[in-house]
Amino acid sequence: MTGNLTPSTVLLLLAMAAGGLAFGLIYFATLRWTTEALGTGKGGQRAIVLSVGRVAAAVALFAGAVQLGAAALLATFAGFLLARAVMVRRARRSA
Repeated sequence: MTGNLTPSTVLLLLAMAAGGLAFGLIYFATLRWTTEALGTGKGGQRAIVLSVGRVAAAVALFAGAVQLGAAALLATFAGFLLARAVMVRRARRSA
């Protein structure tokens, strides 16, 4: 991507941010399931599978975003961070 901000570029960045948000919500929900599995002491193998899958999916998402340029990567990461804020707020309310 160059410095030109065309309507298609804006749509791409919005789509990447939305994708980062959706992925982040799933990522942090899976993180919660992993900690619950470890907390009960029953899900050692399940926790490993969830952790490896979660990290592998994050690597794939951000590697794909890198291929589209720095702006797309930042938009994806911004969506991911927004999901983190949402999930932290949700966790604090339920605690």
